[in-house]
Amino acid sequence: PGTTLVIPSGEYVLSGELSREAQRKLFCGEFTNDPQKFMFTPKYKYDVGIDFKGLKDVCIDASGVRFLVDGYMEPIRVSECENVELRGFSVDHIRKPYSRGTVDRLNEKDGKLFAEILLDKGCEIKKGVPLGIRHLFVDPKNGKSLKTKVCRSEFISESRVLEEISEANGVFEGALFYTIHTGHSRPAILLEKSKNVYLKDVSIHSNPGMGIVGNR
Repeated sequence: PGTTLVIPSGEYVLSGELSREAQRKLFCGEFTNDPQKFMFTPKYKYDVGIDFKGLKDVCIDASGVRFLVDGYMEPIRVSECENVELRGFSVDHIRKPYSRGTVDRLNEKDGKLFAEILLDKGCEIKKGVPLGIRHLFVDPKNGKSLKTKVCRSEFISESRVLEEISEANGVFEGALFYTIHTGHSRPAILLEKSKNVYLKDVSIHSNPGMGIVGNR
């Protein structure tokens, strides 16, 4: 109690065997079209990056710290704590928990509109990886989302997918495309069974689940 723990600024990789295996299974299609059946259950086993447990009257000063997650896990847990402050860190992923690409070409066939997406390097996927959970088209010039409805997604190759779209509303060749592959993994920061916990200047750049969850 009364201690301030200073974590030197820099990048720190958070990972584990379960974490990397979950990511591998997802991006190889082993979790089928509904990964939530496997990942969002009480019996699902997962890694925890850092567990701040049982602290009292403590400050964790992680100003300038970037936690890079390798895999799918619960990066930060604060449990059974009282009067604890965590500040200054960010959470991101080495392999983003989504895939990004560019509309390479637009085609119309039988009255239907198709967008062929060229995925970015590092965003390649295997056949069987879920594609239909959530999509977003973005204008790269201003960052605004384009209100487009995706009717169907189709795997072409590890670097190309086909999206049947309706209500195109301005989708064009060169627009950015994003898709997530699962709706629920662990939160980036879990607060549980604690009192008077403060997060200050904390940034979450990506996470394959909720950002911050507080229970009990």
